Amino acid sequence: MAAASDGDGAGGVTGVGHQLSTLVPTFDPSKDNLRVYQQKVELVLAAWPKTRVTELVMRLILNCQGSAFDKLQIHKDELLENDEKAVHRLVEILGGHWGRIGLEKQYEEAEQALFHTAQLKDESNDSFLARADVAWSKLRAQKLSIEDFQAFILLRGSSLTPDDKKRVILESDNSLEGKLTVRKVSDAVRLLGATFFQEMTGVKAGQKTKVYSSATMLAEDEELEPTFNAFDEQGEDEYVECLLNEGDEDATLVADFESAASEVAQDDPELASAYSVGGHKTPL
Repeated sequence: MAAASDGDGAGGVTGVGHQLSTLVPTFDPSKDNLRVYQQKVELVLAAWPKTRVTELVMRLILNCQGSAFDKLQIHKDELLENDEKAVHRLVEILGGHWGRIGLEKQYEEAEQALFHTAQLKDESNDSFLARADVAWSKLRAQKLSIEDFQAFILLRGSSLTPDDKKRVILESDNSLEGKLTVRKVSDAVRLLGATFFQEMTGVKAGQKTKVYSSATMLAEDEELEPTFNAFDEQGEDEYVECLLNEGDEDATLVADFESAASEVAQDDPELASAYSVGGHKTPL
């Protein structure tokens, strides 16, 4: 894109072409993605004349709307400088991170690759492999270390609410380190799960006092297997009766319903005849 010359009395300083000026992106925090906006700003800045950075900053401010414009107006004195750092600062004021990808975006790629890349029932092998390759390529581009994954998996496996988990990531992103660590996750789990914190915030949660060994996961699987197979090993009537003896509410409801249905059927000869076939009761 050709740049026009501005005869502004400064010895023929290179001006900003009209086509380049129209490429300055707009930003509305209510509907625009900040990461995409940052990428557009980076592209425009790379092609913008270095002596006219102040003009770019002014256009960026004027192209913002709502609360974004209000934020930039407050900091306009430090932004209106003919330095590329002013553009970096503008993005940071809006909540972005110049030169790096935010933690939320990083772990969004990790979530997709690790837990949501599975072959669909009607999906071809080539389609699945292509989707997996894209997901893992995006994740590898983040260059996350084993320690980063450990912190993320630890946070994901905790019983914190989705809002609390997101808050931990965002606060880590805005910290001086700009990194999610195992220590931060551990501190967050202990604090947000503490009894005094729950009482202070009015959150009622069950007491968590049991301690399990490292083999708990396997033990739970072994204990749950008989429960899942209990219905197969015994008949339906015996299984319901067993639940009824244990005081199960659903089993009690089923028993009461069958008892009431039997009484209605006995009062009506036609229903009683249909209900009893060959001396055996037919399930309702």
